[in-house]
Amino acid sequence: MEEQGIRDTVTRFYSRFYFEEQLDVEVLRGVRRGSAFSVLLVEIDGFDAFGARHGESAIEGLLLHIAEIARDRLRSADRLFRFGDHGFAAILPETPKASAAIPAEGIREAVSQADPSELVPEAPGARVTVTVTVVGFPDDGEDAGALLSKLASHHETD
Repeated sequence: MEEQGIRDTVTRFYSRFYFEEQLDVEVLRGVRRGSAFSVLLVEIDGFDAFGARHGESAIEGLLLHIAEIARDRLRSADRLFRFGDHGFAAILPETPKASAAIPAEGIREAVSQADPSELVPEAPGARVTVTVTVVGFPDDGEDAGALLSKLASHHETD
């Protein structure tokens, strides 16, 4: 597969397209091994308003900083992907849903406590928060489509 389709052009993290491929692979692994895994969806709250107020360069900087915060709270085996305009998804292999709540809360808390001038130098004083949704295999679905639907339903209700 070409590097272009695997990497997001802004953050250089894995792309949504590659996330969906890897989710299928992880489901197959989970079925074969009888093991659980979890998916985190990290979404920037008020993303559209932030973008309208501060501009594209601030958005790009914000995405990069939040991705680094997330990466710092995940294990080396966990994979981080750009997921739409508003955030990131992570696949946490061999991690039951209850255990995935720990890094999820760590990401949420670290972003909310980050120094705004460090998080977004282009927008001093801007407060940023994220919502982190956790779904688990097989608890929330036994195939990739079911897990994506569960993520989407949380997104719509949060």
